[in-house]
Amino acid sequence: KEHDFSAQTGTQVGIKAPNFTAVSTAGDTIISSNMQDKPMLIANSCGCGGDIRSLEAYDEMTRQYGNKAYMINIDTGKRELDIEESIYIDMEDENNIDLVNHFRRGYCSRVCYVIDVNYTVIDKFEITDWKDVLPKILDSEREMI
Repeated sequence: KEHDFSAQTGTQVGIKAPNFTAVSTAGDTIISSNMQDKPMLIANSCGCGGDIRSLEAYDEMTRQYGNKAYMINIDTGKRELDIEESIYIDMEDENNIDLVNHFRRGYCSRVCYVIDVNYTVIDKFEITDWKDVLPKILDSEREMI
């Protein structure tokens, strides 16, 4: 088992997150290396098949934690709401292939990744579990964040 993650990137907890560039549904270019002044949350939701729970969970956690972390939602289609802190990424947009290849994996993924300011993946969880996970990370004064 590898214990030295210093030279590796990936989406496992404890490893440096891969850099990416993406284009939001609002047309803004998102460059991950420019987003290291606060933690980043990359949340997959799945609006297909009538699943609204993952979209509702993302909206709720963005309203609660959008001022403490960059909130990035990966899904299909154009989705813009009145949540100023939110960044929506269309996974089917060819400009977003790097982000999707690293953080989406499955078409109906509901996995969230928390990346600290040192650009290390510190947690990953199912989006509907955010009320159990995010308070322990974003409400605390963690040394990493």
